[in-house]
Amino acid sequence: MTWLLGNRAPSERHPGRQPLAARTVAVAAVAALALAGCGGAADTSHASATATNASPANSTRPSECVFSSQYGPGVTDCTSADPTVATDLYSDGNCSTTTNRITISWGDRSQDQTVTITGPSTANSPKLEADHTYSRHGSYPITVSGTITSGPCSYNPPTVTYTFTYTPAVVASQVDCTRQNPSACLLASNAVAGLDAGDDDSDAPTGMEMKAHDVDNDGFAGAEFTDGQGNIIIANEDADLASPFGTATPYQNSSFLAEVQIYNGITPAALRTAVQFAQQVAATDHNARIYVTGFGLGGAEAQAQAQALGSRVTGGVTFGAPGLPGHKVAGSESTLTNFVDYGDPVGNWASDPQSELADLASEGTDHFGGVDLVGNPLAAALPRLAANTHKLELSAVLEKVFPGLPDNPTVKRLLTLGFSAETAEKAEKVSGIYDTSLQLATFAYLSGAALLYHSIGQYAQDLGVSLTPTVAAPDAIADWYREYDPAASQSVLQDAASTTVSTDGAVNAPTYKLTANTSTDELDTQKFGTPDDPQYDVSYDPAEQISSMAVNDPSGTSYVISNDDAGQQAWSSRVYYYSGPDETGTLTGTLYNWHSGGSQLQLFAGLPKGVSKQTLDYSQPDGTGTLLSKSSS
Repeated sequence: MTWLLGNRAPSERHPGRQPLAARTVAVAAVAALALAGCGGAADTSHASATATNASPANSTRPSECVFSSQYGPGVTDCTSADPTVATDLYSDGNCSTTTNRITISWGDRSQDQTVTITGPSTANSPKLEADHTYSRHGSYPITVSGTITSGPCSYNPPTVTYTFTYTPAVVASQVDCTRQNPSACLLASNAVAGLDAGDDDSDAPTGMEMKAHDVDNDGFAGAEFTDGQGNIIIANEDADLASPFGTATPYQNSSFLAEVQIYNGITPAALRTAVQFAQQVAATDHNARIYVTGFGLGGAEAQAQAQALGSRVTGGVTFGAPGLPGHKVAGSESTLTNFVDYGDPVGNWASDPQSELADLASEGTDHFGGVDLVGNPLAAALPRLAANTHKLELSAVLEKVFPGLPDNPTVKRLLTLGFSAETAEKAEKVSGIYDTSLQLATFAYLSGAALLYHSIGQYAQDLGVSLTPTVAAPDAIADWYREYDPAASQSVLQDAASTTVSTDGAVNAPTYKLTANTSTDELDTQKFGTPDDPQYDVSYDPAEQISSMAVNDPSGTSYVISNDDAGQQAWSSRVYYYSGPDETGTLTGTLYNWHSGGSQLQLFAGLPKGVSKQTLDYSQPDGTGTLLSKSSS
């Protein structure tokens, strides 16, 4: 007897299966895992299905789509309006004495589920393995793998993969504040854009008027719009970014701080105040249909409101909102949709798996509700470049090569062979300059992307909604730069104010210049420094996965530091020293740090007569520890 994968007909159900928890829309999607060996094998032909409302008489749910059919065309893709999906087990004979260990990956970052069950006692009689409820709409790859722990049956094939697409049904509404039509929510978000400055007369969504509003010095500002027919939109204002070179209002200071806290995974007071505002609205209008919305920080506040009020919130839409601090995907279910432009670094600041900035965002800052990416996918290059620059910064080439400068006597000796004393003193600063420069590059990409793609006007364009008027977005990188680096000095902010970032990834600033390849989302070259200081040129070889930094010193010497980012070389880091600029003149020495431990120093200058090369092997990195061997040639 052999277990088969996926062979149940679309109309077959689980006879006698206990009812599942009640759902708003009862349409299920079922994946079938199977055993075989007495005849027949699973057909893995690709086909798609959509759940319908037709229901077999023995069903406890109105309908379900099926990923495969027995001995016929196999359905591997399924779309449903119900967030629950199930997997079942069947055989083509009696497998009741076979014990099976089945592992299911649901494709949504939840923990893999493992079940141990015996096989069905009769052919073609499905047996429920497990079910799973998804928290947000989207497509998910489901992988089901089976192994036999005892018994005569076997799997055929042992692993099968399906794709489940969860598309929630449209909730009936009298206002356009849904994923399918977000115009009213976008208009409401635009209407509160000047609320903190006393502008409460902005255009409300068509047919609605502002009923109440609140501006708090902890960074929250929001308003309640109603149409008098039982529909309410709670719209929350975005942070009001003040120029870093002027005087800020209390709201500007507190809303700026609130966004910085969110970027660091901290729940700001503004989110708690936003929840209190929504709770007051819900308590006053008991039977109203409540929608929540907001742009940027206001969108994060809308997520907090939807999470806190649960089913009391009918739905809503956010635009360019970062993830919600303290929130993970598992266990959340909401009709809220978060629209995120591909190039928007604020909306992408989340730990969602699809976020370009998941590596930068704090863990546990997923969006609450579904995420829909909008705009031009090519715009994602700038956030990706920011993330990749950050990764290069974390690889810290120089941290590994020069951790002890200037206290390492061996490296000091090597430096003085071809370098001036002034250069040796400056070498200790290289690591800090390198990390600082890459940090500046990361923030420049984030700030440039925000300038280009984080505006309510951009989302209106993405979604085809007409906004008149719109609040002007910040027009200088320095306005955004301070959000990503609150500790930035005035001189750094002045440099940021004159920095430009293009859509093809080129960054030009007073003290550095970067170019990038947006087709590979990798940095090509980076040049740092001024004519009177050392020049740093950083490059990355994606084929060999080696990052390098070439340094030209004003004294006329140079050196190149390389780091093996992928572990493909025998050495983990390597330094070449030259007596001339741009790796010219005499090669005075090399230093290798080995992956296996220890290091090797090779000297080519300052040696006794008749000796052209001296090799010294050490027990520790960077020419330190015990001298293990010394040879000359």
